[in-house]
Amino acid sequence: MRGGKTIPDVRRLMRFVTLLSTVDGIDPHALPEARDVLVSLLQKAKRELLQTDRSFQDNLADVATIKVKALSVNQVDYRISEQDEQSVTVSEANGDDLYRQAKNRLGDDIVVEFMRRELEVDDPIRTKLEIFLLAQRSDVLHKLESLAKRRVTALRQRFQPALDSLPSSKQMRYQELWALSRQPEPVTLYLSPDLSWPKEDDAREWPRHLYQQPCWLRNLPRQSWSLAYWYEASDGRYAPGYPDLVVIRKTPYGRIVDMYEPHGAHLSDGWHKAKGMARFADNHAGSYGHIAMARVRNNQVTILDFSRDEVRTVGLRLNNDRELDNLFYSQGIPIRQP
Repeated sequence: MRGGKTIPDVRRLMRFVTLLSTVDGIDPHALPEARDVLVSLLQKAKRELLQTDRSFQDNLADVATIKVKALSVNQVDYRISEQDEQSVTVSEANGDDLYRQAKNRLGDDIVVEFMRRELEVDDPIRTKLEIFLLAQRSDVLHKLESLAKRRVTALRQRFQPALDSLPSSKQMRYQELWALSRQPEPVTLYLSPDLSWPKEDDAREWPRHLYQQPCWLRNLPRQSWSLAYWYEASDGRYAPGYPDLVVIRKTPYGRIVDMYEPHGAHLSDGWHKAKGMARFADNHAGSYGHIAMARVRNNQVTILDFSRDEVRTVGLRLNNDRELDNLFYSQGIPIRQP
C-alpha cells in the first residue's frame, strides 16, 4: 500500500469512471451511470428538503437574501464541519458565483447534469441556488461521499481482471487513484525490471538479492515499487509505514514473503506503527509469512511477529509505548546471529 495526499471520494469516483469509459474503453457505461446515481441522489435530497426542511424552503422562497452555514472541509482527511450562519445576497450577478462554488465542491460533471435536469427556464437563478444550497449541506455531502466510495469499491471488484490485463503504464493511473483514498486501500505492487539507486563507496555485497547488484537495496519510502502498511499517527491521520526488509524465502509449500520493520524503542511512533502492522497482519496474514517488528539491544535482535495470533490480538489493542515494551518482553523472539 502507498500513501500521500487524499481527495474526496466523489472526485475519485469520477476520475475512475472517466478512465474506465473514455480513456481505456473498459466500460463505456461507467461514466454516465456514475454521474446518474450521484445526480439522482442530489435530486432526491432536494425533494426531501423541500418537504421537510424549513430553512431550505425559506431560502428558496425569498431569493433576495439567503442564510447558509458555510462548510469547512479539512483538506487532509476531508472531514466536513459546519461553521456559523452567514447571510448571502442573491442576484443575477452573483448567481454565477454561487454556481461556480457548487462546481468547486461537487465537480463540473455533477453540477452541469443537475442543472440540465432541474433547470427552471423562467428562473435559472433558483436552480443555481438549489445546487449551491445542496453543496453547502454536510448531510448531503456525507451521503454523496458514502455512495461514491461504495461505487468505487464495486467497480474495482468488477473490473479488476480487466485492469490487471492493462500495460503497467496504464495500471499506474489506477494505482494512484487507490492511493488517493481517505481511508487505506490495498494496491497491487508492481516491480520494475530494473531499478536505479545511489551506491555508497563502502557498500557491502549481499548475495541472492532480488535486484542483483553489488549493494543492498532497502524497501525505500514513497517509491512506485515500495511496499507499505498503514498506521494511525499521533495526530489521528493515516500514514504509510515502509518496512525496511522484504524477504522472499522457500518453504515446502512454495515461496513466501516476510516483512520486517526494525524500530528502536526510543522512537516515539513505535506503538502506532506496531498497531498498524498488527492491523495489516489481521487483513493479510494469509498472504505473508512473518510480519514483524524488530529491535536490537546489546547486539541481540528480537522480533515481534504479528502473524502469530497471540501477538496480533494484543497488538491490535496497543495504546502506548509501555504496552509495546511489555509485548516485546512477553512475546518477542530472540534471533540467533549467524
